[in-house]
Amino acid sequence: MIWILATRGASWFDDQEVETVIEGVHSMVYKVGVTPIPGDGEGNGEIGEFERGVHRVSGFLFSYHGSVAEELLSIDDTVTLEVRYRANGEHRKRTFTEVIFVGDATVTFLPLNTGVSKLIGVPFRVQLPENQTIDDRITDASDS
Repeated sequence: MIWILATRGASWFDDQEVETVIEGVHSMVYKVGVTPIPGDGEGNGEIGEFERGVHRVSGFLFSYHGSVAEELLSIDDTVTLEVRYRANGEHRKRTFTEVIFVGDATVTFLPLNTGVSKLIGVPFRVQLPENQTIDDRITDASDS
């Protein structure tokens, strides 16, 4: 299942719980999946053969500003990401723990009738160890 959240804002927290607001956040898209591991898990398998892999959540955080990509991709440690959104008229927040921003930012050009010319997508990932579930890393609560 792919989740899409039109956000009301987002922020990240470091390990000292210091909040940093992410400017100009538009939306977020993510999905739960499995990262395949080649061969026997040590990378020694035949080409095209994969073990089941490591569960993870991967997605993109979209913003109006390119400086957001520079800021988020410069974070070396895992952080807590909090995204505020609205569902069924209720203000809510979804919290992702142990998030790492990886890869390259992308530019997405939207149709002209949307009123938004382009968005910068910053990729992120949340690894789920074998003994944890998605509920251990992603929580959803009312945001009053």
